Amino acid sequence: MYWEATAALLQASKAYDFEAIRQDAIAALQYLLPTTGKPERHKAIIAGLRTKETERFLRFFPLQAINLCHECEIPAMLPMAFYHAAQCPIEDILNGVEDNHGQLVKLDPVDVLTLLKGREKLQASRRRLFDCIDNRFADFQPNRDGVYPEPICLRESTHYWGKSDACMQLLADITRRFRKSTFLEGYNIMDGLSYVGFTSLKRNLCPACRDAILPKICEGILRDWDLLPSYFGLGSWEDIKKQEKMWKEAYDGNYS
Repeated sequence: MYWEATAALLQASKAYDFEAIRQDAIAALQYLLPTTGKPERHKAIIAGLRTKETERFLRFFPLQAINLCHECEIPAMLPMAFYHAAQCPIEDILNGVEDNHGQLVKLDPVDVLTLLKGREKLQASRRRLFDCIDNRFADFQPNRDGVYPEPICLRESTHYWGKSDACMQLLADITRRFRKSTFLEGYNIMDGLSYVGFTSLKRNLCPACRDAILPKICEGILRDWDLLPSYFGLGSWEDIKKQEKMWKEAYDGNYS
């Protein structure tokens, strides 16, 4: 999609009351700012950018998207606009960033505060998303009385942790890497594990451990999708849909 062209069409449709064009523009924006169904893992391809412009675009487009949603009354797209903006450097959020034409893109101070609060909630949720790995690792430990649990892993005996292919060793290594890196400190709750990481766990864990971890990560992503509007003080998706319906009826001339 062409971001600049789509945004310009949306603004023009509002200025000149072209509802058909407005709906076409909103449909195009769904690729970047989805409002229904499961979150899309694959990033939309933005056309019309030179290679050197792409990095800057990823910094200013989320801020533009928030302003555009307010200007053109598209509340349903605000959660994902805020979500994308939460991935931006804190300096860009506070000070704004110039677009590819040298124009400064800034947020309203109220949106800055909303975004900063939402970022904290996204970060906390990101940590919770992978609690299932820590919890599974804890399943291998003895209780307070020094008693080990019954075997719960198809590659482990109850009292011997030394096997090179043991799931416990793999999970312990993952836990160390997560804590050492900034992996758990991000705000990208919709991403979960990378394809490589997901495939690696699926291939290297025994069926019992795999079934205890991977479904919970997927469930956590869907839960965060449901909660995403609330992270930015927007209520629920249902609340936003009611606002969207109200605006659509207003544009259609139905004020009843």
